[in-house]
Amino acid sequence: MFTGFLWAIFRELGRIRRRVPNTPGGQRIVLESVALTLGLVGILVVGMFSDRLYGEVLYWLAAFTALLRHTHTLELKAEEEAANQTEETDVSQPAALI
Repeated sequence: MFTGFLWAIFRELGRIRRRVPNTPGGQRIVLESVALTLGLVGILVVGMFSDRLYGEVLYWLAAFTALLRHTHTLELKAEEEAANQTEETDVSQPAALI
């Protein structure tokens, strides 16, 4: 069960990196995803030499992954709305001159 928990975290971080929007916020999401992945790998490596494998840090990183997923979803929605907004501009009417 613990292995499945770890697998789900790594899978979600990989999905986040693959579906990142092409925005400055998207670049930040990629960097945070890589940082969380490296943090998880570091905790697992240290866990081989210590009894802290089941410590709370691992669960904090899992919670941060869930928060990053939420941020990623919001960034995708914002990018989609921006794309829809540019498509919906009506070019048949001339712009008002001031």
